[in-house]
Amino acid sequence: MVKLYSRVVKLVEERLVIILKLMDKVWIFNNNKREYVNPETGEKLGIPWYKGHFIPLFVIGETTRSWILGSQSIMDKVVSGEEYSVGSCYKVTKKDPKMHGYHAIDSRIYFSEEEVNQECWMYKNKYKVTDLLLAVGDYNTFKKVADMLGLEEC
Repeated sequence: MVKLYSRVVKLVEERLVIILKLMDKVWIFNNNKREYVNPETGEKLGIPWYKGHFIPLFVIGETTRSWILGSQSIMDKVVSGEEYSVGSCYKVTKKDPKMHGYHAIDSRIYFSEEEVNQECWMYKNKYKVTDLLLAVGDYNTFKKVADMLGLEEC
């Protein structure tokens, strides 16, 4: 077994299987959810806060082939034994853990806060890094990056 993003992963039939248990937390990206105030700093933003697009969900149930995900309020109802609406839950296959259907804007599921932070860092910095690299325009710098990426010579 390999520990990956604080989740236990094992190799089964030449593919990685992620093992989740009830009440584990995962995140999905929803482009329609917008926050204009950064709750970490209280700063008002003119554009939506990117990390605000990530919605935390919890594993509230499981079948042999999929996990059932729900929000914090649904998980609270599950724990207390109250009834809840199945229409507001998400079903994710274990074989290919991606969102399917209407909510599949970004079909990826993020299994840890670290993955969410890495995605936010990439979103914030990928164009800055590209612009800085182009601004340098130096052969040696481009050559080092090409070597790191494993690009071949012309």
